[in-house]
Amino acid sequence: HYQPIATLGSQTIIGFEVLARSRVLGLESAQALFETAALVQQESELSRILRDEGTRSGLELINRPELFLNTHPAEVGDEQLVRSLTELRLRYPQTPLTLEIHETTVTDSFRMHALHGALRQLNIKLAYDDFGAGQARLIELVDVPPDYLKFDRRLIQDIHAAPAQRQKMLATLVRMVRDLGIEPLAEGVEIPEEGD
Repeated sequence: HYQPIATLGSQTIIGFEVLARSRVLGLESAQALFETAALVQQESELSRILRDEGTRSGLELINRPELFLNTHPAEVGDEQLVRSLTELRLRYPQTPLTLEIHETTVTDSFRMHALHGALRQLNIKLAYDDFGAGQARLIELVDVPPDYLKFDRRLIQDIHAAPAQRQKMLATLVRMVRDLGIEPLAEGVEIPEEGD
């Protein structure tokens, strides 16, 4: 499945997040797929397969939009991740790609510097996913700045009806991220009031 990523103002689609889904009974969601893969310690392999298939199928989307590809936390720091991304880039040299890393796996600056450098050489952008959902650490935004920072949907959901202090906190975070040259993304904007 391809979840559109759009600008808030014009609602222009700038890319799609590639989401794993299955038609197999009991394995419809990504969570169910990864829980099953964990039973045989194949989470990284499943993640790689989903990226490959998501990119291949994404070629059918109009205008070759940027594809945001997820990683499993087990992959970060594994040499196989860079190898698989190199193979992916060789197969799809013209496809704009962004690799999403969950915020909880960004805490090892040495590994993140190495991954960031490898991604730059492959012309693949970097996004930190689910920011603010748990162990969000601001220092990594400076040490290894991503191209995109995806604010977790729990920060965004019903933000229009949230107390002023929560709205102010989010506004401050968005300004800070922009000041660092990082593009903020809001996950889960589903009604116009949240977008406003």
